[in-house]
Amino acid sequence: MNMTCRLGILALLGCILTVGCRATTDHESLDRIVVSNMTHPPFSSWSAEGLPVGIEVDLVAHALSLRGETVTWTEHPFGELLERVASGRADIAAATIGVTAERAQRVAFTEPYFRTMIVALVRQGAQEPTTLEELEGRAVGVDPGTTAYPAARFKLPGAKLTTEPSNGANWGDMLRTRSIDAMIIDATDLERLQEQAGIPLQALPTALAEEHFALVVALDAPELLESLNRAVREYVARQPR
Repeated sequence: MNMTCRLGILALLGCILTVGCRATTDHESLDRIVVSNMTHPPFSSWSAEGLPVGIEVDLVAHALSLRGETVTWTEHPFGELLERVASGRADIAAATIGVTAERAQRVAFTEPYFRTMIVALVRQGAQEPTTLEELEGRAVGVDPGTTAYPAARFKLPGAKLTTEPSNGANWGDMLRTRSIDAMIIDATDLERLQEQAGIPLQALPTALAEEHFALVVALDAPELLESLNRAVREYVARQPR
């Protein structure tokens, strides 16, 4: 065998080995990108040490560990999360995302892992609203792009909906200063709004709607969806009845 032929064979073998090693490395180090707004303990938030913590964090970590995959959490505004998954810029969205038929046209939902209610949060006091009907004509805050927004429009047609806090305030500030008389939120957000407002708040007794939280993946990721569903089923089965 002449030198030229021998070098050609060695080059070919080197190429095959390189491709094989590269493929193995890519498989072993596959890193999934998970997006969240990281503002909803105990579901997903940052710890004091800057680490992702919460129910959703544990669900995702468990599902991906069984697949031999790692995970990177990145923080983005809530309104961007579904689009990032739908466009392929992220693999999973986890941010107490409510299941809706409209959203299900763009992304795929896991089975729900948590059930809650959409409620009207108001100040405590003798002159404050005590029923949904008493919010007629009053200023009511609600975040656009959330499941609370259509619930507010449907259940409170006579209310004056405000979709953004004014002058750099947050929703708690708006309640405390009486800029709004109610805030429409998931019941799981009550503690966070209470802390923001710094005054006693309460949820009106009648809920606007029921909500189910689920994890989100792209429509073309059935295997990833099923891995997450297995983790969700295990988690739900462990919860008290």
